[in-house]
Amino acid sequence: MPLKKAIESPATGADANFHIITSYSVDLDSGYSAAAVSSYHSQAAQAAGKQPMHTWHITLSGVPPQDKPALAWLEAELAHAEIPPADDPSLSLSPERWAFAGAERI
Repeated sequence: MPLKKAIESPATGADANFHIITSYSVDLDSGYSAAAVSSYHSQAAQAAGKQPMHTWHITLSGVPPQDKPALAWLEAELAHAEIPPADDPSLSLSPERWAFAGAERI
C-alpha cells in the first residue's frame, strides 16, 4: 500500500504527497531492514510515469515477523505515528526514519 502524507522534498522544497516503497531488504542476521521510498507530488504523477521528487533510503531496526509479508510490515513501520524513544537505534542509522510517521496507508 502506498503512503499518503505531505512531506517537503529535500531536493526541490515542494511537497510530495504520495510515497511508495520501490525496494527493500531484510537482514535476518543483523536484525535490520532497509527500504527505498520514492516520493511523488501525487498518485497521478506516479501513474503517469513521472520521476520521483526524492528517494529516501531508510534503515529500520527490526525485521518482519515470519507470518507477515515484509512489504506490509515495512509500510506499517514507516507510517507508525508514535513518537520514537530517544534510544531508538534507527535514529542514528537513518535520520529520515520518522519522516513518514503518521502517514495514511492507501
